[in-house]
Amino acid sequence: MCKENETLLEVFKKICISNGIKEGDIFTVECPNQYVAEIEILSNKVAYINNCIPYKDKDEKTLRFSNRKELKQDLKFIFLILESPTDKEYKDDKALGPAIGVTGTNISKYLLSNIMKYRLMNDLKEEGCYLKTNNEISEGKYYLYLFNIVPFICKSKKAKEDTIEQKKQNDEIKNNIVVGCFEQDLFKVRLIDEIKKIIPSIIINCCTKSSAHNQINEILIKEFSHLILLEGDHPSSSYFPEGFNKIEY
Repeated sequence: MCKENETLLEVFKKICISNGIKEGDIFTVECPNQYVAEIEILSNKVAYINNCIPYKDKDEKTLRFSNRKELKQDLKFIFLILESPTDKEYKDDKALGPAIGVTGTNISKYLLSNIMKYRLMNDLKEEGCYLKTNNEISEGKYYLYLFNIVPFICKSKKAKEDTIEQKKQNDEIKNNIVVGCFEQDLFKVRLIDEIKKIIPSIIINCCTKSSAHNQINEILIKEFSHLILLEGDHPSSSYFPEGFNKIEY
């Protein structure tokens, strides 16, 4: 579908139109990826040093940065892959950042325990605690970086959500757009380039659109098998608290 020299937005518009959205009703403001928290991983716990996943207005202290130059230089990185922004990530047609709303709330609430569960694999039933430690994830301080594989809202500006049927239809359109976008090389290259720019120690694939999820895993295995590669349910899902698994290859 992509033509030479087409931009990300041009390809996105084509996919939206192919899913029945009129050109004038397409969201065209790109949502930035951001560093949203500092996390410390120790042998017996995982804790936030600074947590700005719950969004704060600009006049409050915040760690939400898009520019790496604003960060400390001695921390490692966790790269969390999401799907696409929602209306909550925008205010007055201005993009605020990823994971504002239920997604951000659940990341903030469950990410640390999910990491700890992954590190502590087998529980000792008599003591009710954990026995064997998975030391793949090393102790230290990390920045959490959130990345949407599609940086635009994947629905019509005129979409209504008054009924269950309307919400179901919007979800189906969003799924089709996310999957359709990630079938294009431009979106795959964008993910690869961003990972190479961030140089994370840990990558967590929480994009759960089936074919896109599998394609992301294939890319991670091919390009970044030297890193810690995990997968889990999308943070907006009730299954997100169940934790992360290693991407097998």
